[in-house]
Amino acid sequence: MKKFALLFLMTISYFSYSQNQTEYCILRITNSIKTTGIESKLYLDIGTSQTHSLKNVFINNKNGTITVKKADGSSLIISDEIDFLNIIEQYGFKLIHCYSTSVLEKSYVSYLFEKRNQ
Repeated sequence: MKKFALLFLMTISYFSYSQNQTEYCILRITNSIKTTGIESKLYLDIGTSQTHSLKNVFINNKNGTITVKKADGSSLIISDEIDFLNIIEQYGFKLIHCYSTSVLEKSYVSYLFEKRNQ
């Protein structure tokens, strides 16, 4: 009976842990002034997890844009933070913090997003 109770508690713990995982991502933006106005370069950081829900869905491009591969097979290119903010919510992420940082005399605006899987 004790073995059964221990196995039961371990099973409940495993399923409650696996169902309540939280994912994060950070959108980093650099802005520069061009003759045509302000140019934004975007970079999405999802960490190194191979199981992140945005893995192979949001792809950083070398020119500072992000490609979104939709479920229907089409792709969308995001080139500014407003478009990103409008789209990321569709994937279950909520903005929880926004801050600016400077690294090597370059300023970044960072948006921290969270997705709670329940």
